[in-house]
Amino acid sequence: MQSRTCLIAATLLLATAVGCGDGNGPRPLAAAFYLTSVNGAAPPALAGSTLNCDQYLDGADLLLSLDESFYISAWTTLDCTAAGGGVTHPALTVDGTYRRSGSSITLEVTGAVPVPASYDGTTLTGTLPASPVTFPIALDLVFTVRPSL
Repeated sequence: MQSRTCLIAATLLLATAVGCGDGNGPRPLAAAFYLTSVNGAAPPALAGSTLNCDQYLDGADLLLSLDESFYISAWTTLDCTAAGGGVTHPALTVDGTYRRSGSSITLEVTGAVPVPASYDGTTLTGTLPASPVTFPIALDLVFTVRPSL
């Protein structure tokens, strides 16, 4: 009986050591986030400006999948009324892969600079570098986990 108890205890100890980790390990995430802050302000927020147009980031959703892929969908407003133009609402989408190490996450898109971010279990925070493809200024972004339905 004592050897059986020792075997069960040893099996449980081994399973805990091999299978559980410390909770901060580099496990993939499956989570949906929504944009809550752009350069410290709630969206919509000014994300770029020229003499002719102002570009606003109105909102965004970020989806991280267990296969270490991600998808971002952002909606914007391009207001060119100062130059006699109109207002349009272009959508921006991007997908790629991510790597996680503890509380650090790096978003990667082929042909683009990797975007480092931090994740605290509730929010994902990172800086999107300036780009002629997305926004003309760097943006400090905060995404918050979307509550489950």
